[in-house]
Amino acid sequence: MNHQKPRDRNRIEPSRARPSEAMGEQRYQELMRGLNHLFLESEHETQDQTAAHRQRVIEEIKALMKHHGLTVEDIGG
Repeated sequence: MNHQKPRDRNRIEPSRARPSEAMGEQRYQELMRGLNHLFLESEHETQDQTAAHRQRVIEEIKALMKHHGLTVEDIGG
């Protein structure tokens, strides 16, 4: 039993070069720009996630300090 969708054999995928065809410089540069964009986007997302995580940790620490009546000096500041 095959659960895969049938492929549309009439659909041409211009981004996929045939193995026998050489990739042109323009297409290569286009792919490299796209790859660079993906890496930068991923890096920004990671930085945003790290900043958000850091902010949550700071808020948690402040709440714990308030709950226990502690100051920065109490914890070694």
